[in-house]
Amino acid sequence: MGRLFRSHVLIARALEADQEESNMSHSENMRTHPHYAVAATAHMSILSHEPLQVEDISAGGFKVTVPTDPRGDYHHRFSLHLPDLHLKDLLGKVAWSIENATNPPSWTIGVSMDVHGGDADRLNEELLAAANTAG
Repeated sequence: MGRLFRSHVLIARALEADQEESNMSHSENMRTHPHYAVAATAHMSILSHEPLQVEDISAGGFKVTVPTDPRGDYHHRFSLHLPDLHLKDLLGKVAWSIENATNPPSWTIGVSMDVHGGDADRLNEELLAAANTAG
């Protein structure tokens, strides 16, 4: 009976991991902006007191790992810092989150942002310039 229970637990965990990967792949397929590997940080005081390392950034959003459960913190103000560009008072929304198997606990979240006007132009220029420099 113990082996059967462990087998069911292992199968359930594998299915959960497949579902999480499927959810991430689905959200990645829905992207409308090119993504870049550019050095950047975000300051999101609701989710962390420390600057967060941004991953996979685009003009529409980015991914970060946070030490606080983002549940309930769906809309928040933040600042974004790239090597030659600092944008403040942006509004972001948690588009998705995955709890990581870490100690202490952490969550990887996708943040969607809506940047307009001159800030959007400057962000696009900075992303393209950084991508061209890195390539």
